[in-house]
Amino acid sequence: MYLKIYCIKKKGKVIQFYAHQFNRIRAGLIPSDEKVVCTAFNLTKRLRTGDMIVGYGRVTPIVSDENPGAFNAVNYYRAKGIHQQCLLTHHLLILGNYPTWRNNVEHFREKLSAIFDKQLTVRESGLAKALLLGDASAVNATGKATFSATGAIHLLAVSGMHVSLLAQVLVLFFSLFHRIVKRNLTQLLCIGLLGYFAVLTGLSPSVVRSVLMFSLLQMAQLFGEKNNNNHSLLLCAFLMLVFDPPCLFDIGFQLSFLAVFGIYNFQKPLETLINPNRKILRFLWSNLCISIAAQALTLPLTLYYFHSFPNYFLLASIGLAFLSSVVMYLGFLYLFVCSIPYLSHMIAVPFQISLKTLCQFLETVASIPGAKAEGYELTPLMSLLLALSIVVLLSSKFFNKMRVVPISLMILLITVGRYRRQTEHHLHLLSGKTSFAIYKRGSHATIIIPQNSSCKTTHFLCHNYGKVYPFKRLDTIYVNEGDSLIFDQFALQQKNHCLLFSRTVSGKPNTVDTLICRGRTNNRTRKIQFD
Repeated sequence: MYLKIYCIKKKGKVIQFYAHQFNRIRAGLIPSDEKVVCTAFNLTKRLRTGDMIVGYGRVTPIVSDENPGAFNAVNYYRAKGIHQQCLLTHHLLILGNYPTWRNNVEHFREKLSAIFDKQLTVRESGLAKALLLGDASAVNATGKATFSATGAIHLLAVSGMHVSLLAQVLVLFFSLFHRIVKRNLTQLLCIGLLGYFAVLTGLSPSVVRSVLMFSLLQMAQLFGEKNNNNHSLLLCAFLMLVFDPPCLFDIGFQLSFLAVFGIYNFQKPLETLINPNRKILRFLWSNLCISIAAQALTLPLTLYYFHSFPNYFLLASIGLAFLSSVVMYLGFLYLFVCSIPYLSHMIAVPFQISLKTLCQFLETVASIPGAKAEGYELTPLMSLLLALSIVVLLSSKFFNKMRVVPISLMILLITVGRYRRQTEHHLHLLSGKTSFAIYKRGSHATIIIPQNSSCKTTHFLCHNYGKVYPFKRLDTIYVNEGDSLIFDQFALQQKNHCLLFSRTVSGKPNTVDTLICRGRTNNRTRKIQFD
């Protein structure tokens, strides 16, 4: 199998990379339309983007884990145009390196990452790479959980906010040379530099959308035309889908456009509800309205994809409005002066302090009891109806008293479903390398796992399971090969790394209302209801 690496995602003992697949013919190698995500263990050779390699491995279709709250790998890789995966052996042969312009950009990003590693600690360096370069691989799981619990997870992926701040920095920089650099040239230079920044950070949909909208705004000013925000937003979506249709399935694409649509259409109506007298209050209220408008339109997708909601996102947004701007400004300034010995060290100190302050603030908010509400499971139809009801609520075109009816009905429906999952009694069979089972009785859950199972795998499964079926107490039961357990009307037996279950005849009352397992043919979850 012949592959050409175009992106390396993970490094270390386990390497994951994306590659184009090539076919061998008599005349040589010709590229195919297939892209593959590859995983390799314990490689002795260092791989780089642009490497042409030959290796041995079995190519299989990408499938998603059907366990509750699990990562949807099919949708994630489909947005990148990838439908197959491959596990490679350590016997790889590098045929040569054939870099493209993207590879040169990747190497430049690695050099910038090394700059952060020189004068920042591991934690602050990983956060700086995520904020400024779009590389969140160095942020640990605890840090990501903190950002997620406060509704600030978008900071770890370069988004429109980052582009907006960089655009302000560039405009301010070129304004210092207004006698030399004319306004038209300044606009073109900003468009070019922002485009390079988008390529540098990986061309994520949110960044591409922001750069496109900035470019359209600048071009409209150059030609003296008026710019309509909604028209520009639709044009950006059209252009992105024309050149990259799979990005429609990207979560970042969907969240980015919905958030901007909400800000454009509902921020001003929300601001008119309160008119503070002092400037600082007006500043805080304006930022709160931006957060509310963006969070309102993205709420259906947030509940659908992540099964949780950050309850204190408004409190977090108050601090983020100031701290994130300070971090970004100091970060860009640090990159500009990194080659100047003493000046770079002077900027590195306040930059590191700002990163620590941002982390401590988010950790404080995340530590408040009830910071994150879990247990939401929406169908695509429910997500659509919730989005429509939110638009009706925020729109002034509908009758004032009647527009609260749809959102009230949706809140009631979602709350009832969440309460049912919290108090449900069921036996859930989970899939993995070995079989797992979770026996849930209200807020008490018991996981049944083989004796030699990995603690990391167990924690991962329980964490995902708790997103959909919240619990307060978790007990663990280990079973050996051949052991059997009796749970009310069920008998579970460990055999050949699988949990086999059967009905038992007993006089005990049925406390398991539902058995949830995966179908053997269609690979989908099914529920068996008991009387």
